[in-house]
Amino acid sequence: VLLQLQATGRKIVPLAYVNTTLALKAVVGEFGGAVCTSANARTMLAWALEEAGPDGAVLFMPDKHLGRNTGLQLGLGPDDWHVLRLSGKNGLAESERLPGSAAACRRLLLWPGCCAIHGHLRPESVQAARAAYPGCRVLAHPECRPELIGLCDGSGSTSYLIKEAEKAAGEGGTLIIGTETNLVHRLRDRFAGRCRIEPLAPAICPDMAKVTEENLLACLQGVAAGTAPIMTLQDEQLAPARASLTRMLQVCAAQR
Repeated sequence: VLLQLQATGRKIVPLAYVNTTLALKAVVGEFGGAVCTSANARTMLAWALEEAGPDGAVLFMPDKHLGRNTGLQLGLGPDDWHVLRLSGKNGLAESERLPGSAAACRRLLLWPGCCAIHGHLRPESVQAARAAYPGCRVLAHPECRPELIGLCDGSGSTSYLIKEAEKAAGEGGTLIIGTETNLVHRLRDRFAGRCRIEPLAPAICPDMAKVTEENLLACLQGVAAGTAPIMTLQDEQLAPARASLTRMLQVCAAQR
């Protein structure tokens, strides 16, 4: 896809969420891009746009909602971004390869993926929360739909949501949080009696639910006993993948 996008003659800078595979990080690093977290996505997207230049574009992967919400923070709008259309093993759909297509013109190109858990949350839930808890504050993770984020009082990474919960504990009131429900429940229990914290809607991640104390202990015991599965990394992927991580660390360090 990157080669097909570059065939238009534009500079394309890839920017990938850090929770992606080694292989993807390697491709991103090879093409001069970087990775980002939900906490530093704004900083890294601003960097990538500058690297691409006024005639180039950023390919944001894999979460289109995080990409659009971050673009909005930087002043971009629907006329600046485009969700790519793919065609199986052929990469871009044929229409995306034509001169003058949105893929050949927009500054922010978005991979058509999203977090199924955050993407499940709907704007109607924000309206319902405000009706159920008058005066509440509503926050959500930026992997939620932009239409939902636009109705909230704030949005940010998991660390942001935790800090806002700590602030609410000192001020009282009701805080509604749109993210994975287990996190919201932990915050609710932690600050019980000091403020009210409720999930925006049920949003359980089955993969995160696998990380239990029992499973973690079994994993560590397997490592200690030498019976844990061994992960083999491809040597040729290590250097470019490391480059994508290093660029993120360098850019963020320069912002401090």
